[in-house]
Amino acid sequence: MLYETDFQKTIENAFLTYGASVAQERSIPDVRDGLKIGLRQGLYAQYSRKITHKDKYQKAQKSVAAAMDQSYVHGDIAMYDTFIRTARPWSYRYMLEDVQGNFGKPSSPDSHAAARYVEMRSSEIADWMFDGLKKNAIGDQWYMNYDDTEKIPSVFPSIGFWNLVNGCTGIAVAMATSVPQFNLHEVNNALIKIIENPDVSYDDIYCEPDFACGGTITNAREVKESLRTGRGKSIRLRANLQYIPNQNMIKATELPYGVFTNTIMDQLATLTSEDPEYGIERAIDHTKTEADIRIYLSKGVNPQKMIGKLYHDTSLENHFAINMIMLDQGRFPKVFGWRQACDAYIEHIRQCKRNIIQFDLDKALARENIIEGLLLAIANIDDIVAIIRGSDSPKEAAAALITKYNFNKEQVEAILSMKLSSLCRLDGVKLNEELEEKRRFIADQRHLLLSPQDLDKELIKILNLVSNRFGDARRTKITDTLGDEEEPEVIEEKDVAIIYNGKTIKMVDKNKASKIAKQEVFYSTNLGSLTLITDAGKMYNAPISKLKSGKECKLNEVFEIGGEHPRLLIDTMTFNAFQSLTCITKKGMIKKSHTTDYLARAKKGVAVLKMDEGDSLVAVIMSSDDDDKIAVIGNNDYYNCYPLKDISYTGRMTKGVKAIKLEKDGFVKEAFWVGDKSYTVTGRAVKGVKNG
Repeated sequence: MLYETDFQKTIENAFLTYGASVAQERSIPDVRDGLKIGLRQGLYAQYSRKITHKDKYQKAQKSVAAAMDQSYVHGDIAMYDTFIRTARPWSYRYMLEDVQGNFGKPSSPDSHAAARYVEMRSSEIADWMFDGLKKNAIGDQWYMNYDDTEKIPSVFPSIGFWNLVNGCTGIAVAMATSVPQFNLHEVNNALIKIIENPDVSYDDIYCEPDFACGGTITNAREVKESLRTGRGKSIRLRANLQYIPNQNMIKATELPYGVFTNTIMDQLATLTSEDPEYGIERAIDHTKTEADIRIYLSKGVNPQKMIGKLYHDTSLENHFAINMIMLDQGRFPKVFGWRQACDAYIEHIRQCKRNIIQFDLDKALARENIIEGLLLAIANIDDIVAIIRGSDSPKEAAAALITKYNFNKEQVEAILSMKLSSLCRLDGVKLNEELEEKRRFIADQRHLLLSPQDLDKELIKILNLVSNRFGDARRTKITDTLGDEEEPEVIEEKDVAIIYNGKTIKMVDKNKASKIAKQEVFYSTNLGSLTLITDAGKMYNAPISKLKSGKECKLNEVFEIGGEHPRLLIDTMTFNAFQSLTCITKKGMIKKSHTTDYLARAKKGVAVLKMDEGDSLVAVIMSSDDDDKIAVIGNNDYYNCYPLKDISYTGRMTKGVKAIKLEKDGFVKEAFWVGDKSYTVTGRAVKGVKNG
């Protein structure tokens, strides 16, 4: 039987379903607890398997295995990387993992030891996110795991500790999130002000970003306005550069968030190799637990001018985008301004606290009922014992007791479940004391449920407790100066679409993009920037403001690429939100690196990998999931297909490993992300399977 269907509508619906799935189940944090689903699943596995701060350390493999056994579906490497990142004091403002062993260092993103060598457990502050789970704090906010054997929380109560302080970056379909880090003490104080006075002004509750690695924000006014609406100008963050006269040396500490010292060292090496007269004699990385780079200057170099050059030419000055897209009620992606995000969290913890109070109230009422039944039994103990002994079955005894003394079902069950000797020894005085205590507690709980003001006072106590216990001083300094540069022209931010056909590029209004066909379209703002990678293995950056709306430009009019050919063009914020960048060359090499290795930006381009002479870059693949599969096809039409997790992460200037076994004089003609296409998994560096 044949059915007519609207093919375009079917594809659109499927894409929307896929996009929603990626946003909800991988990339976008929930505004209520500030967590992505993957980290929440990992932490809950530790909580439910007793690998928390209250328990002993266990090998990291056990935490990873617990998460995968329970609910996590994206592979052990991804889960371990998620765990280990939350233990790093330069990555997380307030660490969620307590680790013994090598969890890495600020010189490289992948410098940690393997899971079998590291011991971990969730940290003390993470316990505050779990508090109340066993008391129905989140109500029906649970879902079944992948094999329907266990319920998993879709949000944590997080009363007192809001993980938004740790910030978040992530990329979903057609959207990316970028939330900066904040100071816990300042955030909890702001939340208290809102609870006490819903009409409080934005100025009174605004919290300036406070990054784990310190640094200095130099555009405070722009950042404040961006956080007001949830998106806008990026944070301009500078490292601390201090000139040491007696050594003619500039010491670089407190690197911008997300910048590793090996990136800076690579940039300095590139600058001095391209220009021997740049003014740097040598640079040494002294980093241990905190960033420490010593840059020794050539004789006669002006140190202040060199500091300006270093900020301009390297990632010692870097930008952190503000795009506060989070899930509203765990379902709908939404841009939250600072006040809106705070309101969402407060509404969440209020409901969680009400649920906890109701749970405690129900439990106390149940106990009150039992105590009243026991006291009635004590008052008539001889008759009660006689009825029980004279009955042929518990059912008959229950019916007799209910008929004569009007016990309810729960009271009878409590009486009959006791041994007669225990029933006879019941102490009426102690039961009366317990009854009075329960009734006072019940009255207090009912009062809290009926008095929003007093319930809020309980929340404020918790917020103050957490703030005083875990809060600390600011690390990031705030200024509003752009140094020696002129104040930039204020440009109104607008959403735009970038139209790209492989040769030319055009910026148009976002609403006009739907009318464009047979061309690549991606979205950004007129204040964003573009990243281009070419076949020469070099990466270039250019501000979108260089494009004139509606005017088509050749790529070499925007980027200084000469005769190089494009392999990837992408919005820079989207680029930074991916986890990995994989390069495949014509001679059959493949290399996977963290995107954080590519923070370097230079006018003449920065190398993204090391290639042999005569080699060229065939394809670049961006991914946030090492379970993604790629296909590499040789000129003989044989292909290899394997997941990215089969390739180890290496640094920026490395060659990688063999991608496919080629014939003599053979070459790779194409490589791509497999997606839903049907390709047989072959393994890496083998002859492979005939395509087609």
